[in-house]
Amino acid sequence: MFKKRNDSLKTTGTDKGKSIKDINKTTNPSTEAAYETDKSGSDHPIKDVNPAEDPITNGTDDIPKTPSEEVKESSKAETKLGDKKSGTLPPGVTLEPQKSDHLDLRIVRKPTRVAKIYIPVSDDEGEMLGNTELVREVRDCIKANKKLDPEKKESLEENLHKLKTLTHRYTNLLNQTEGISIGILTKYKIWQGMLFNIIKSHLKETGRIWTYWFKQNYNPKTFRAVEDYMSIAMIPKVEAYSVYGLERLRELKRAIGDYDPEKDNDPIGTFLKANDIPLEFNNDDLFENFRVDIDRALTMEKIRKVEETQEIELKVDKEIVRKLIAKGKKIEPKTIQDMVTIKQSGGDPNKYLKDHYGNNGSKPTILTSTKTVESFPRHVAELKSSVKYLSNHRDLLTKIKTETIKDLVDLVEELKKLKKEKEKTK
Repeated sequence: MFKKRNDSLKTTGTDKGKSIKDINKTTNPSTEAAYETDKSGSDHPIKDVNPAEDPITNGTDDIPKTPSEEVKESSKAETKLGDKKSGTLPPGVTLEPQKSDHLDLRIVRKPTRVAKIYIPVSDDEGEMLGNTELVREVRDCIKANKKLDPEKKESLEENLHKLKTLTHRYTNLLNQTEGISIGILTKYKIWQGMLFNIIKSHLKETGRIWTYWFKQNYNPKTFRAVEDYMSIAMIPKVEAYSVYGLERLRELKRAIGDYDPEKDNDPIGTFLKANDIPLEFNNDDLFENFRVDIDRALTMEKIRKVEETQEIELKVDKEIVRKLIAKGKKIEPKTIQDMVTIKQSGGDPNKYLKDHYGNNGSKPTILTSTKTVESFPRHVAELKSSVKYLSNHRDLLTKIKTETIKDLVDLVEELKKLKKEKEKTK
């Protein structure tokens, strides 16, 4: 499909010491090699995002079109797949693949636009990771191990040890680079959200409707994503937490809830410190662990509010709560109220949590007994209300069987008898 466009991309040794900024100068679309000049002589930076999903450009390389310009554009014939007239490909690039691992640009729409993104990806030989030597070692290892000799068991064992060492080195570098990339892109999206917040405030001052204006000037499909960035961007000091990534920042936004920016200029930091939630990057389950920690903190806050309202100390173990949440159990307000009842009856709320969720939701005897007694006055009140209603709507009495009233009288007599017997045993 294409030849190497920049010999400077090739390195003979390790460039592990390069900074991300240095690497970007080589592989990122912000360099001179990543620009092309159109017929008008203007330079257009190549984007490192999918143009079809770019909310600012609406899938174009230029500034957003006005509605009238969009109408003119829509009247033009659509570009056919692999149409050479759709634009000029960079030097050395062809629609047909030049190697087996090259993309066939004849199968894509508007290949010149796709090439802007695809070429830096395909050209990269480890520059983004900052270690071309390690990437070359990985690729050589893949080629050398395409066919195995089962008879050479000793060499297989030795090779297995080398593969283990190589994958550890490679995986650690991948994870580190991924974390850096996610953090940087998150920071950029926060700034994007800030820009749109400014635009929204301008529209409000000029009496225009934000939603309508956005959909007239940008890709309507990206509206929800942009609103997401805008919402996150409004959190004080959020840029400092870009390394957390968008997913975690969404969870943190949910967790911090309402806050007073006048009193707290770092609500995320306040929440993390108060709930002892660390930032880690050492395994594949990190986001799930982070989500569990946040849900644990939110649940403990709900418990604290109930304790404060009902003037009771439940002493719930946060680790028990965390383990239950990690298993997919949700501690509902009703469950928290059950813990209050257990505590008031002399029971252990923590034991109740473990037993309740470990025994398919079965209720302990003490809770069932307490709730039965507590519900008795409510049943009596409901019966009184029913009798009062029937006295004012006597035509309904024909629908009540005499046997049902007799059963009720018998139950009351039985209850009176039980009460007397209990009093005699005191």
